[in-house]
Amino acid sequence: MRKNQLPILIVNFVFIFIFSIIFLKKQNHEFLFYIGVILTFLILIIKTNKIIKYPNRLLWGLTFWSIMHMLGGGIETNKTTRGFMKRFLLT
Repeated sequence: MRKNQLPILIVNFVFIFIFSIIFLKKQNHEFLFYIGVILTFLILIIKTNKIIKYPNRLLWGLTFWSIMHMLGGGIETNKTTRGFMKRFLLT
C-alpha cells in the first residue's frame, strides 16, 4: 500500500478486530465468516494495489461499506423490528 493509504488500512484492521471480538462473544458464525470474506478481499486489494493503483476514494468507500455491513450484523433487533421488516420490506 502507498504511504497515504496507511490510515485506510489501519481503520480496516481496527474495525475488523473490534467486530471479530463482538461476533466471537455473540457466537455469530455467519458474520465471522463474513469477516473472513472481507479479509480475503482486503488481502487481494493490498497485493494488487501496486499494479492497479486504487484511488483512495474507492478504498475509503469499500472501508465504509464493510463497516456498515459489520454494524448490520452487530445490531440486535427486537420482535417488533423483525415483524416490520418481514411485513413491509421483505415482501
